Amino acid sequence: MYNFDKWLVYFDYDNEGLSDLQNVAQVASFFVPEEIHITFFPQQVDLPLSVLADMPNIKQANTQQQEEQILGWIQQAFHPEMTVKLYALNGKPLPTLLNYAIQNKVDLFVLQSASLKKGSSLPKKLVRKIPASILSLPKEPMQELSHVLFPVDFSEHNDLIKKMIVRMHTDFGFRKVEALHVYKDASRYLERVFETADEIKEILSKRSKINEQLERNANHQMSAYFVGVKTPEILWKTKAMERGGDVAYKILENAPGAKPVFLVFGSKGESSSIASLLGGVAEQLILNSPHLNLMVKLPDENRGFLRSLLAR
Repeated sequence: MYNFDKWLVYFDYDNEGLSDLQNVAQVASFFVPEEIHITFFPQQVDLPLSVLADMPNIKQANTQQQEEQILGWIQQAFHPEMTVKLYALNGKPLPTLLNYAIQNKVDLFVLQSASLKKGSSLPKKLVRKIPASILSLPKEPMQELSHVLFPVDFSEHNDLIKKMIVRMHTDFGFRKVEALHVYKDASRYLERVFETADEIKEILSKRSKINEQLERNANHQMSAYFVGVKTPEILWKTKAMERGGDVAYKILENAPGAKPVFLVFGSKGESSSIASLLGGVAEQLILNSPHLNLMVKLPDENRGFLRSLLAR
């Protein structure tokens, strides 16, 4: 459903085990994927070579014990009719997971937001490079998907998200769906230094007029973008941002009051847009948002590049 039929879950043993998998299962109950692949890298104790020589199967026994523990959590967390598979992986985590995602044609890469906030760079690199959309889960389990916010920058990614949201809204009956366009105000265009009272008065007058035009243009763009999307209802709004402002912060600041929010955004934006969701903004959102975050990538995004890179 929604082109997210095969999930790859990055299971971080350093997080909270059963509660993390329960969180995945709760969100999976909304989207109903065909398969969920849970992957982990077995944690091995650093043993002296003499011990490994005497007990060559000790690592295998350790891996088996961890597999049995995770399988027990899976049985507790997931509905028995849901197809969930567990895989213990070996090797360097980044290329191993990227290869796994390509070979298994994964649609959605799932991880806990707590993993992104740790010191390890692996989760952040996976978010950037893996050829699949990204779902980061909040610390607190989601009991329902009720409030949705999706930023709009009129990019190709946004076109895909808009269609997806309309379908989801019809199926789930969200309480509230908001679309937000952040645009830069007149301060972007007025860079001179003004000293006299007359110069300040002149610039304030110009700034006010430019802001009026920018607001009118932003509202016109949003109105045109959602023409024809009448049911289910999507509420759209525009917010101005001063020069030097943080687009990601502005988006999070305007999330609906009820939490947790389902925040849906593209991995890249339209570069010609004034406040586009460039890769850096998308990354800041997924790193800092406390919500359920879905970062949508276009089909086959990064896939060809990664095949050539990993083949070297």
